[in-house]
Amino acid sequence: MNDETRVVRMIPFEWALEGKRSGSFDDYEILDDSKKTIDSRKTNNSKEPLGRTAFEQMRSRYATGISPQLPQVTIARVTSRDHVRYVVLAIQVWSEHRDGTDRRIAHTRWFCVPYKDLAGHPVTYESLYDAFSRHTLELPPPEAVVVPALDPRAVVPSTSETLSAAKSAAALLMTGEPVCVTGAEGVSMRERLRFLDTVAALLPYGMRAGLTAATWISSTAWDSSPAKYKIRLFFARHAPGGAHPIAWGKQAEIPANAAELARSYFDAFGSSDVPLPQVIGSLAQQTKSLSFIDSDHRDEALRLLKHACRPSQQHDTRPQPEEIYSAGDPDWVPVSPESVPVEIQHPGKPTEILPESMRHLTQDKKPTRLTWHQRLGKKLSHPLPWLFTAMVAAAVAALLIVFLPDRDAAPSEGPVAAPPPKIYVQASAESTESYVAHFIGEALQHEGYEAVADDVDETNPIGLRIEPTVVITYDLDILRLLRHGDVPATTSEKLRDLLSTALTEQHLTKVAALPWVSRDVLLFDSGQITRKDLEADLKDGATPVDVLVPENFGQGFEDELKQHYPGLRLHPTPAQDLMRELRQKTATAAIMPGDRDFEDYRRSDLLRDRLPKRQLIVIANTSVDVTLRSILTRISGHLDQKSIETGRNNPQQAAKDLADRVYQQQAAEQNASIIVATDTPQEPGLSFKTILMILAMAALAICGVLLFFRFFRLPDRLPDRLPESSGRSQRKGQHHRKET
Repeated sequence: MNDETRVVRMIPFEWALEGKRSGSFDDYEILDDSKKTIDSRKTNNSKEPLGRTAFEQMRSRYATGISPQLPQVTIARVTSRDHVRYVVLAIQVWSEHRDGTDRRIAHTRWFCVPYKDLAGHPVTYESLYDAFSRHTLELPPPEAVVVPALDPRAVVPSTSETLSAAKSAAALLMTGEPVCVTGAEGVSMRERLRFLDTVAALLPYGMRAGLTAATWISSTAWDSSPAKYKIRLFFARHAPGGAHPIAWGKQAEIPANAAELARSYFDAFGSSDVPLPQVIGSLAQQTKSLSFIDSDHRDEALRLLKHACRPSQQHDTRPQPEEIYSAGDPDWVPVSPESVPVEIQHPGKPTEILPESMRHLTQDKKPTRLTWHQRLGKKLSHPLPWLFTAMVAAAVAALLIVFLPDRDAAPSEGPVAAPPPKIYVQASAESTESYVAHFIGEALQHEGYEAVADDVDETNPIGLRIEPTVVITYDLDILRLLRHGDVPATTSEKLRDLLSTALTEQHLTKVAALPWVSRDVLLFDSGQITRKDLEADLKDGATPVDVLVPENFGQGFEDELKQHYPGLRLHPTPAQDLMRELRQKTATAAIMPGDRDFEDYRRSDLLRDRLPKRQLIVIANTSVDVTLRSILTRISGHLDQKSIETGRNNPQQAAKDLADRVYQQQAAEQNASIIVATDTPQEPGLSFKTILMILAMAALAICGVLLFFRFFRLPDRLPDRLPESSGRSQRKGQHHRKET
């Protein structure tokens, strides 16, 4: 077995699918689980399945919220009623279904693997993700999947900063407290999952029985989770209270106030003389279950690490790749092809010479004369005539196919038109964005594309597809989404630079900036507080006013508002919760986009000059080619502030009317030239492919004729086989008699 070979094994698992019924108004629930599958298959497995109750407990304990960037992965643990430990891998993805309010439904696929199967075959979380991610669970999956074994070299990161952060995270887990990685908003989910694999590989493998981790978790989900079910290792925008923070992409150290055990664990890596892959391989063999809560178990983990970092006297006796062929034979010697003796026979030299006593039998013997039918049979038994016939027939058939028209064939109906390219247009259902999206969709239909509307809202945020996608949104909204709310700047120039950088990092392109600018406004419930009291409290700060803002409002705007209005107490709130608070009229005040109104909420102009402005823009992903981008830029040029203002009242009909007017005017301005076809169609000339075919067939026919003449030149008289020397002397004697 060489270095490229990895051991694989079938790993059994149980599963559950969390989501909503398509078209329903229900909340998220467990739609299906493996208990039904196990019962229907009537297996003889004595192990009791987990059941729906266990899956309901898992989804409530390890809820991470719905990230705008899916997929995301959560690693959890659970113990069944018959005390079987499971390692849980939850994959959260967008489904193809929508609920009763036309919002996209997120599916969470729960996969539970018995820990004893992983203890006998150590694997990585990434290999489990690759094995499970192909199963949507909308149909029952197989009972087991093929998973390769853990490769210690594959989990070592390529950069020293990432490795240092992983060592610090592994050491800080020895404190028994959670560890949060921040500053990784632009890092892909798979790279985050590999970091979790690296941290887990730096621990004894038995600690995976109690390790919980996540590639993303929201602050609201963390706050609502019970303390004993907190996820131990996770990525988030900000580190919550009680968790050790680690900055992504930076050299990490153990803080001074950390426990001594964590320092000893971190120092063990630095003092080791053993290569890190060998240390990881040794730790992977320690599969006895260890707990992060038990201090004795954490001490045992440190002892196992120090043992793995101690140089061993045993050496790997497996053959190296260049020794594989020689390992079975101690006397094996490489042999080159040049050293193999080859017997060379030269043509024209006899391999057998007649004895002297037999030469007289052939010297005076005359050739045998054959009759005509014997000669014909002799010639037809040769393969040359048949080869000649086949080649000439092929050449004639090819020429007939090229030049003779098919009179029985039906007239050609022309090529079948290909379906128009499909373009997805994403926009909010609000009136302004909806009008622009409908106009661009109608214009794309005139340009020969199929525009597919993809509405987004607070529960269905923008998620760019792999297919060609056009997004109509405000520049500040997409900047907050791409930077996960990390917007430190407030001036328009700095915001423009941040947006350009964020779009470039996500491989997006701004194709147009529309002449429509909106500004956020301060809304307040006049039934809870008067305008006069609101503005007085915000200015003097005697009585703080609680104001709800979107979760990704931006730290720069928050700091500027608090500096000028001491009575302002901002509360970042998820979009879905913020909309619910305003609809139920439980919020005293909130900062919202200026084009949205809510019943019983009035507007205040106090913060107008301090609140951010937003401009409507059109962006496209990398699947949109250069031609389509130029078309989008040209289409967007037909929108002005007046048309957008009037079209907001009836978006769909107004957009269609404007698109029809634009393209009717373009058709009238073009000078269409009519090409009159003649009554007698001209015969098309020979194509290059046809000419090549004719030349090939001609060459084939010439070869056949040459073979024909070679065939008829075969001798009619077939003498007996003679040695070259005796035949030469016989021909000389015949020539001498003719001259005489």
